[in-house]
Amino acid sequence: MKTLKQIIFLPIIYAGFMVLAVIGYLYVKVYHIFIKRDYSFKKQYTPILTAITSIPNGVANAFAGDMLNSLLLKRRKNGKYYKGVYKYGKWNDYISEVTGINKKRGLLTKNGKRFDSFLDVILGDNHSIEAINNDKKYES
Repeated sequence: MKTLKQIIFLPIIYAGFMVLAVIGYLYVKVYHIFIKRDYSFKKQYTPILTAITSIPNGVANAFAGDMLNSLLLKRRKNGKYYKGVYKYGKWNDYISEVTGINKKRGLLTKNGKRFDSFLDVILGDNHSIEAINNDKKYES
């Protein structure tokens, strides 16, 4: 029942979040330009751009996690993943981050290595490694 309510109210909730985002954006502009007088493009837009890219990245990771696991991560001959594999599929992990963790652990397939190279070309050298959050759960 909870899931059904979430689905039914999703458009309303989404619209509410968008209105809140616009109001917050305008508030930040006025506050930092006219009141605090410390406006910095980089300081103001870095969190906004991070949030904008985080949302679709998390959704893609959650929805495509099983596919990414199958295509990009090494398995044993019996089909089980090697010990230490950090799987895709968690909405709060970046796809690049999971790729970097498994790259460091040597657990990417040929496709995984190609994907990592693609990320390097598009987003900069060593992107997947730099995307790793230094949380203890990622330590080898």
